[in-house]
This record gives sequence, C-alpha cells and structure tokens, in this order.
Amino acid sequence: MSKVKIQGNASGTGVVTLTAPNTNTDRTITLPDGTQTLIGADASGNVTVSTGNLVIGTSGKGIDFSADGNAAGMTSEVLDDYDTGTIDISTMSFLTSGSLTTNTNYQLLSYTKIGNLVTVIGNIYVNTVTAQSGALKIPLPFTNGTGQEHRTAGIIKHYQEQTAETFVRIDPNTAYGLVLKAPSWGASTIANGDTLIVNLTYTV
Repeated sequence: MSKVKIQGNASGTGVVTLTAPNTNTDRTITLPDGTQTLIGADASGNVTVSTGNLVIGTSGKGIDFSADGNAAGMTSEVLDDYDTGTIDISTMSFLTSGSLTTNTNYQLLSYTKIGNLVTVIGNIYVNTVTAQSGALKIPLPFTNGTGQEHRTAGIIKHYQEQTAETFVRIDPNTAYGLVLKAPSWGASTIANGDTLIVNLTYTV
C-alpha cells in the first residue's frame, strides 16, 4: 500500500493546516505516479506549475481577473479559452452563387482564439473562379457574436483590385466575412490567378 508522508521543516515553527469542508460529501486529491514537484508557491504568493500543463477541467471556467478594475460596460473578467488551428479554404463560395478553388500550396488560413477574440490571417491564391455572383465568402472558425456591436471590418489586400480599397465585412451571427470594395460596399471582383492577403479580428 502506498503511504502519504507529511514532513515538517526543522528550522520552521509555522503550522500548516488542512481544513475539511463543511459538507457530508467526501473530497479526493489524486496524485500522479511520479517523483517530480507538481506545483509550488513562493513567499510572494506566486504559483509555479513545475511540469505538465494547467488544465481547465470545466468548460466556461478559466482565469478570473475580477480583482482588477474594469470599464462600465464590462460583461466578463474570466479568460476562459485559448485555441489555435487552421481553416480549409481549398474551395470557397460567393454570397449568391458560384465557387472558387485555391492553389494547392495555399489552402489553409491560420487562426488564434484568446478568450472571445479571434484573429484569422493568411494568403488566398486563387486558382479558378466559377460564375461569381455576390461577394467572396471567407470562412471563419467560429460564428461571430450576436448583436450589432459585433459587426466589424477586417483588413485584406487584393492585389488585382486597383480601382478601389477592399475590406472584409463580418456581420453579427455569421461564420464568414465578405470581400467588399469601398466606397460602394459592392462585391470585389475575383478572377483566376488573383492574390489576397487577409488579417481579420472579431469577437464571439
């Protein structure tokens, strides 16, 4: 049978107290099979995870910053998510109809999600366009937030569009951004061989 050892410090006089909760339900602390120091705290209260990751075991939980100040419109002070990955753009569509394929070497965009903030970056190298009708839809990894405060415009450089400034509009509660041109807000025309570079940020 394994044993639990509590060892005091020979030169210290402080008392470490473990207090049971005021409940009739048992509580369990499970230790891994290893000899390393798992977690430690210094005299200033700084906590160090010596090995492995700090795993948030419940969805919606995270790091709580409620001790800090906040703006009047604050809705949350918990950093509850981190996610990074890629988006498949090998085949894309237009708002009304039509489709687009990309160069086989450039078929992914990269995204990072920190809390509710999502950033998407990458290159779109167009291979073929079939019957464009409406604006090009750039797929997003997460649906944009609901409410007009979530509407935003992202940065895009469309090298073949020389007559107007292009941008990406992301509307509330949608999972794509539309490639448009100013000042008309009409669809930017995409052709075979076009190159677009995107940098989009939105909230969910």
